[in-house]
Amino acid sequence: AVAISPDGSTLVFTASTDGTDRLYVRKRNDTEIRPIAGTEGGREPVFSPDGKWLAFFGGGALKKLSLDGAIVPLTKTSGGARGIAWLDASTIIYSPEPASGLVQVSANGGEPKPVSTVDQSKGERTHRWAAALPGGKAVLFTLGILASPDDYDSSNIEALILATGERRVVFRGASMA
Repeated sequence: AVAISPDGSTLVFTASTDGTDRLYVRKRNDTEIRPIAGTEGGREPVFSPDGKWLAFFGGGALKKLSLDGAIVPLTKTSGGARGIAWLDASTIIYSPEPASGLVQVSANGGEPKPVSTVDQSKGERTHRWAAALPGGKAVLFTLGILASPDDYDSSNIEALILATGERRVVFRGASMA
């Protein structure tokens, strides 16, 4: 998992050292890669739209941090959470479980609220790997199906209009938004 700041100046990624995953940062102007303190177990980093914050999963929680500040837990998650999209200054969308719909939580923390529901009667298994679209009014996500629970190569990518809950198929036979 790799995140690039909106201005392209900073790269954050997950790597393992001595058997422990953690987040690392590299500024464009530096030759050094450095671990980010307190991010042991960190994965799936994503920058806020203004590039001042980083959200990630770690230690059973969705967390955020400024690259020169303390880590702030936002809400508890399972170890199976799949994908984060930082929508706007105040909203984060993510998939809390391997087989769930998408939820939103305040960028300041709080109780998650569902924004999509998996419809098993239509063969759906999961909504995951959300990606924010410009303007913050919609997200793309990968729709996993019951018939192929561990294969996303022929999944649909859908757009979810957050104000209405309307979903639109954007790509068929794709894997990640």
